[in-house]
Amino acid sequence: MKSIKSILFLITIVSLVGVAGCISNNNYSNDTSPLPAYNETSNAQNDLNNSPNSTYPNYEASGYCYHVVDGDTIDVKGIGRIRFVGVNAPERGQSGYQEAKDYVESMCLGKTVGLDIDDAKQRDKYGRTLAVIYAGNTNVNADLLKLEYAEVMYIPPSEFNPYSWVGNYQSKSSNSNSAGATGYYIGNKNSKKFHLPDCPSVAKMSEANKIRLKSKHEAVDKGFIPCKNCDP
Repeated sequence: MKSIKSILFLITIVSLVGVAGCISNNNYSNDTSPLPAYNETSNAQNDLNNSPNSTYPNYEASGYCYHVVDGDTIDVKGIGRIRFVGVNAPERGQSGYQEAKDYVESMCLGKTVGLDIDDAKQRDKYGRTLAVIYAGNTNVNADLLKLEYAEVMYIPPSEFNPYSWVGNYQSKSSNSNSAGATGYYIGNKNSKKFHLPDCPSVAKMSEANKIRLKSKHEAVDKGFIPCKNCDP
């Protein structure tokens, strides 16, 4: 009888030691497991799961900006490459390129942005989505113009009139030959482009094709686009 009790006692001791060892090993494993590394994809996906209708309910889409190409182009998770509609920032190697890119990075990079996609023309010829970008309540496209990091680039058809974002916007390239001095622009009824009065293209126009325009707003409202040579 004593031997049976001794055997049962030993079994009990062994069982208790085993359970204690398991508990100890589990706690050790939890304490020493490495912290999870930052996963851009999973964080971006979490942002997308909350969009478009929760973070930016008034816009067609939203997503996590994981890459800034330059001052007017970004990449958004789940949507692709986005071209800021209505504006044109300096290209790489041009003056102001880095300043424009730095500003867009400060506003968009690593954040969920809202996209007001151009309903009149959703993509450009390169397949990029055309949109107004919102960081919080800030229209980043408009800010690029107001802060002179970019210039107006209005290409109809478009839902948006970028001249309306900045009021009496003056291009950084304006000079004494600008419409500010003459007070008007010259539009070509045939090509639907408008020019500074002393643009060489104006001299080549037939008088029948010329139309005098009082302002950029009038030109845009009538469907004219700016000449790329004189940059009115």
